[in-house]
Amino acid sequence: MSLRMRILAFLFLFGLVPLLLAVVINLPLVLERVDLFYRAAFLQNLRADFSDLDQHLASRDASVRLLARLPEPGALVGNSGNMDQAEIDLARARYTQWINRILGEERDITEILFIDEKGVDRFWLERDSTSGDWQPTSRRIRGVATEQVAMLLSGQLNNVVLSPLRIDLEASDPARVFTLQLLSPIASAVPGEPAIGVVAIT
Repeated sequence: MSLRMRILAFLFLFGLVPLLLAVVINLPLVLERVDLFYRAAFLQNLRADFSDLDQHLASRDASVRLLARLPEPGALVGNSGNMDQAEIDLARARYTQWINRILGEERDITEILFIDEKGVDRFWLERDSTSGDWQPTSRRIRGVATEQVAMLLSGQLNNVVLSPLRIDLEASDPARVFTLQLLSPIASAVPGEPAIGVVAIT
């Protein structure tokens, strides 16, 4: 090997070895920065994907609050004795028509349940999967978590509460495979008194 080649090989090694050492020493830091970059980009995309879901849940939050402020007639007069059952049924039929006008377009809401101050199911509506209309049904719809109802009735919780996600793979309606319930207390007309019931939408 000529002297020139030896000098070039020496210079090459003299420049390459420190570069390799620098890469080896800084490689964990570079990989950590790259990982942080990809993680931040992933979280940003995830927030963008779920922003529509957040807005949707906020809309359903407003819906259940509206139903809590304007509950079904039996929740207000059912225990007072001022109306007989026939009048309550007529009022509930008119209430169902109102629900069809207010919540007719929200096809993702499939069930509405009203619970009295004792935690007993008093009135429920179910959306017909074919026509999309709200109608009372004799079939018992799915219940709600008794612990959440008890906390709402006792005043421990005053805001809208989300139930755990339910999965029913045997449901015939695709809208009922994955379901979530939103619960809200029905406030008494007299300030300071406990809630007179709970409304839940599925």
